[in-house]
Amino acid sequence: MIERLFKVGITTGDINGVGLQLIIRYTNDILKSNKEIVPIVFSSISVWNFYLSFLTIKNLRYNVINKICDAKKGIINIFDCIQSDLVVRPGLITKDAGIGAGESLSHGTKHLIQKKIDALVTMPVNKSNIFFKNKEYFVGHTEYLRDKTRSKETLMLLINNNLKIATSTNHIPISQVSSVISKKLLISKLEILINSLKKDFLIQDPRVAVLGLNPHNGDSGLVGREEIEIITPVVKYLCNKGFDLNGPFSADAFFGKKNYSKYDAILSMYHDQGLIPYKMTSFNKGVNFTAGMDYIRTSPDHGPAYDIVGTNKINSKSFINSILLAKKIYKSRLV
Repeated sequence: MIERLFKVGITTGDINGVGLQLIIRYTNDILKSNKEIVPIVFSSISVWNFYLSFLTIKNLRYNVINKICDAKKGIINIFDCIQSDLVVRPGLITKDAGIGAGESLSHGTKHLIQKKIDALVTMPVNKSNIFFKNKEYFVGHTEYLRDKTRSKETLMLLINNNLKIATSTNHIPISQVSSVISKKLLISKLEILINSLKKDFLIQDPRVAVLGLNPHNGDSGLVGREEIEIITPVVKYLCNKGFDLNGPFSADAFFGKKNYSKYDAILSMYHDQGLIPYKMTSFNKGVNFTAGMDYIRTSPDHGPAYDIVGTNKINSKSFINSILLAKKIYKSRLV
């Protein structure tokens, strides 16, 4: 039987953050028990060698390539694509670090769209300094990849061992959430979530909980009518189409009673409503997955962590889980 290799691209993230340290120190741990993985890091030799010296890493085998077809399994492959004159200053927010992050993400995304890699793992960036040559506006990986892949809609789905929670709205001010929430948006997000649970996680009949927007679920309209006028009608509409949905639920009681254990996934109304309980149960262990694309993208659930670059305080679990989840989803889509 011919072995099916899994080519996973990995961006550097902010080159002054923890991304490259995680890649250098822990990728080989993944390869020991996942022989079919072919890791391809979109970096530059100069940045890579800087971190080998900075971390005092010796005898690390790697393969430098300028074509994906030259990548090898069982070894870290460096796709040399970031300009070589960037100055690395670990732990600091700099213009050069943002340029490196943008170039790495651009090259990784291009190869993902061209299907030269099977998945892309994006390491943490800083939205305030990431820079693209065409001066693209960047609010987050989810939105960037949605636009680059020309996906009609995407969904931010946060995953750990006990919880899958998606967000209806992503990186927008809290003052705008109510005006953005609509029946059309929620139907789209829920359909993406349910389809992903079936296709990417092989859950045949997923059970999904939907959270309310307002305190106490709006208290029958006293503190908001979104539950009455938007969320409940959407839940009823999709239930009539055969989906197993429940809600809306008051978020505080839902998580306080651990009702999430009764569901395959949850749709929250806004970013922090979903991410606060998620990170309380899985900080530095979970994975961010962009559902709704024909392409696979995952990432660790933390930021650049400038304050611990070069130390032994870095937790590798989220990075490792990001690669393993990407591989799992890739295999699920082959079924």
